Amino acid sequence: SFPDDYEACWKGARSAAWNAGRAQGDEERKRFAMEGIELGNSAVEAEADGAEGHYYRALAMGELADVDHSYGMDAVTRMREDCLAVIAADARFDHAAGHRFVGILYVECPGPPASIGSKRKAREHLDLALNLAPDWPPNRFWRGKLAREEGDLERARREFQAVIDAPKPPGFTTEAEEWRNDAREELAK
Repeated sequence: SFPDDYEACWKGARSAAWNAGRAQGDEERKRFAMEGIELGNSAVEAEADGAEGHYYRALAMGELADVDHSYGMDAVTRMREDCLAVIAADARFDHAAGHRFVGILYVECPGPPASIGSKRKAREHLDLALNLAPDWPPNRFWRGKLAREEGDLERARREFQAVIDAPKPPGFTTEAEEWRNDAREELAK
């Protein structure tokens, strides 16, 4: 059981999700993801309208879904609900994270009836993320991924190049290098 202090819970969920993303092996990743979900649940219980609790719970769910495929469709539905709650609470939160994350879900998931995938909905949310936070590299990266899937190779190249050329945001040195490497890989395809 976790405390009902909202800030402590969402910060714990953020830390657990971050650790899950960098875990050494599936079991460790699953353990951190489960902890993040539990802390995210506590955060949402403490403050149902808080963007942070919903966002970091969704991130932890995504980490769990990556290693436990039986969790898949339930996780997708819950992540989408959390992303929409983030947007309702604060559309600008964490560089338009709600729009970016739900856009990623629409890009990465298969279409109906198997899942929620939709290029139209992905475009809508990723464009909103870009409008709200145009300088945030992950917004550009995912818009580039969608552009490639839609056959707009020029737009894809522009977006990936923007990620490579972007200054490193303070506090995100490691992540910025990962974003650049991912964009370079996409450009090389």
